[in-house]
Formats: sequence, structure tokens, C-alpha cells
Amino acid sequence: MTDPLRDKLDVLTGVGMEPEVGNPVLIAEGVDGYRLTKSDLLKLNCITDGCEFYLDNDCILMRKIDPSANEKIDPAQLRIRTGNGMVEADGIPAGHRYALYNLSGIILAKGVSDGGTIRIPVSHSGIYIFQAAGVGKKIRVSE
Repeated sequence: MTDPLRDKLDVLTGVGMEPEVGNPVLIAEGVDGYRLTKSDLLKLNCITDGCEFYLDNDCILMRKIDPSANEKIDPAQLRIRTGNGMVEADGIPAGHRYALYNLSGIILAKGVSDGGTIRIPVSHSGIYIFQAAGVGKKIRVSE
């Protein structure tokens, strides 16, 4: 973690801890009104084995990735809707990874499903690739 960011954090309680599947560990939260952002999350310089960091309610947490999350799902199970600058996906079991790519292969959004609807805002209309649980689909998004 970069030094300027460290000055804005109140706790690093989870560093060195191993979370259990479904039981995240608090890594950091802001102080003096500072609200952690996705940009701060990207500044973390840690190596985790089978874990990932994510932002939730202005706190950075770490969760263990379920090993079964590498299993593919039936493509018919993945349901994707687009419109008004939004991608919504259902049918992805909890613990499975997902990502949205532009046609240049750049990841625009990624995460781990909690089993509910995934909503990703997209700033430009166009064609994208949504991939989840080993299944990829080409989608068109309009503004």
C-alpha cells in the first residue's frame, strides 16, 4: 500500500489474516471523513493466495474465493440484459468470477458474484464481452 494512502487509513486489522469462505476480513477503512474508493483499492500492493480484495461501504475487505468457483456453468444459466448504459447479469452462482471487457480486451469491471444480480454501469454504447463462470457472451450496450 502506498504511504499517502496509509495515512488516510484507520485500521489494517485483516493484514496477515486468512478469511474463510463467506466470512470476509476487514483490511482498511478511512479516517477523518476520508472515503475509500476503487482507486484506493487498486493501490493495494499485497499478494493473496485464493483471496481477493473488494470495496464495500467505504471499507476494503478481503474474502476467500470458493475453489468451486472455477467450475463452468451451463451457458443457458447466464442471463444478461443491457440498456440505458447498464449491464445486468443473473444466473451466476455465488463465488464465481465475472468480468466485462471492451473489444480491445481491457477489463472494465470485474468481481466475484454473491449470487444476486450483477449491475455494471457502462459509459459508452458499443459491443462488449461479458464473461462469468467460464462462459463468455458478446453483448451490445446502448446509452
